[in-house]
Amino acid sequence: MSPSGRLCGCGCGQVPPFARRTRLYLGTVKGEPIRFVPGHANHFYGVRPPTGGRFKKGMPQPRGAQNHNWKGDDVRYESAHLRLGSAREHACKDCGKPAQEWSLKKDTPQSRVQVDENKRRRGWTGVTFSTCPTDYEPRCKRCHRKYDGHAWTGEKHWQRRRKALATVATALLAVIMLTACATPGKVMVAPLWAPKLTPAEQQEADVIESAFARFVEYERARGAVGLELPRIIITSAENAHGNTVQGIITLPRRALSPGPNNLFWHIVAAHEGGHAYWENSRNCVRGRLAPCEWTANYHAVEVLVYGFGYDEPTAARLVHNWLIEGALHARPSPGHEDLCLELHEYERMTQWTTGLYPCTELAKKVT
Repeated sequence: MSPSGRLCGCGCGQVPPFARRTRLYLGTVKGEPIRFVPGHANHFYGVRPPTGGRFKKGMPQPRGAQNHNWKGDDVRYESAHLRLGSAREHACKDCGKPAQEWSLKKDTPQSRVQVDENKRRRGWTGVTFSTCPTDYEPRCKRCHRKYDGHAWTGEKHWQRRRKALATVATALLAVIMLTACATPGKVMVAPLWAPKLTPAEQQEADVIESAFARFVEYERARGAVGLELPRIIITSAENAHGNTVQGIITLPRRALSPGPNNLFWHIVAAHEGGHAYWENSRNCVRGRLAPCEWTANYHAVEVLVYGFGYDEPTAARLVHNWLIEGALHARPSPGHEDLCLELHEYERMTQWTTGLYPCTELAKKVT
């Protein structure tokens, strides 16, 4: 019997040593005997080292029901699979190649199937699993997807990323080639394999080509130097809007569709012409995007007058109505963060005489 009258808590009959310091999280007090002889705590939970005696540092802990942390069937998806070990040590059940994953058998009794609601895959509300090791079979990834009824793409994440980068690079290369091949002042359809323009679309394309040709001729007559016709590219994107980059005006294909919307796209083309031909509307970099768009709206009136043939009051009213529609229905975008402010800036630049349109600007003005 120890001087304190206390033996090891595992029942071995040995006397535990005295604690050298107080550790409240371990329940020890300096000068009093600790509960277990070092290494005997696992004995209390019914665990014994595989070689007998006491556990030593680095010695593998028992697995399965002999471990004191064993939870039985009260586990989640990951823990149930950890109990199976590595599937790479087995051959695939279907093809015989080295296995990579464990697959749950389809004939597993429903009484042994559990659902982990915290783990979601492919839009499922939960993942099914079993805590019984005999309910699993080793399979490779391809056979596992096929066995579960999913399509196997055979692509890894880096392969999908490489394919996406290749698509972007191809698009950039197509733009560069179109820039080099496009004829100034002529409408060109992109990509090259896109369907050709219909007669009605070609008629509208001729209208846009003639408009910019007349406008450039007018500016040259006024003494403009170095003024060239823009390259007009029609893209197949449905949500594209006109934009000008290095002398290229891009418009969606629906801009050439016959109908009442032609007037809308004439204004868009004139706005992009403002970007192309006026220095204060060009090089719209971050920090001056909004002022760049405001001046392009102002210069769009001149393109409509001397290019598309509208009289000046009509052209100014068309652009004003276009900006009103944008303030009412369009979503903010880079350069057009405050559509109401953009409308009022146009009214200020053109000295609008009928009064400001009643809309509310944002508290923080765009600079």
